[in-house]
Amino acid sequence: MELTYLVDGTIDAVSTTALLKQLENAHPTAPRIIVICDNARYYKGKSVADYFRP
Repeated sequence: MELTYLVDGTIDAVSTTALLKQLENAHPTAPRIIVICDNARYYKGKSVADYFRP
């Protein structure tokens, strides 16, 4: 297992999307990447949801 993190001034939908992109770039051949999140509002934001849409 490998820890991936992002240092940012704030935690919001924009930084969450950046972290998701960083995870995908770090593991381009992974069939699945599992991310465990708490119930923060920024995880439910439109920009994060749009990231997962093709």
